[in-house]
Amino acid sequence: MIEVSRRDHPELDFRVGSMTALDLPDGSVSAVVSWWSIIHLPRDVVPTAFAEFYRVLAAGGVLLLGYHVGEESNHKTSGYGGHAMDLHVHRWTASSLTEIAVDAGFTPYPVAGIPGDRLLFRK
Repeated sequence: MIEVSRRDHPELDFRVGSMTALDLPDGSVSAVVSWWSIIHLPRDVVPTAFAEFYRVLAAGGVLLLGYHVGEESNHKTSGYGGHAMDLHVHRWTASSLTEIAVDAGFTPYPVAGIPGDRLLFRK
């Protein structure tokens, strides 16, 4: 995905890294997009990722978050097309993610038309 993004949008900076230890200065970005990424972090690590998102965002910056709705966790051994994988998928409720985001310092930013599996927060 990073290779495709870099190819299609060479003017933008795409990086691979850890959500829990971003290699970015404090307040250095205007937005963070976590698009169905936190679903693979252990539940107890998600607050650390949100704290990192908050740290790297400039004042007024936004966090756009996509996730699977629910409360269960599953271990996946095959993906689309039958491709082998070995990962966990954790589903979340909007209220539980909002609580974690608020604890990290974010303000919920409701937007009409955004479905229940997407949330927007502002620093």
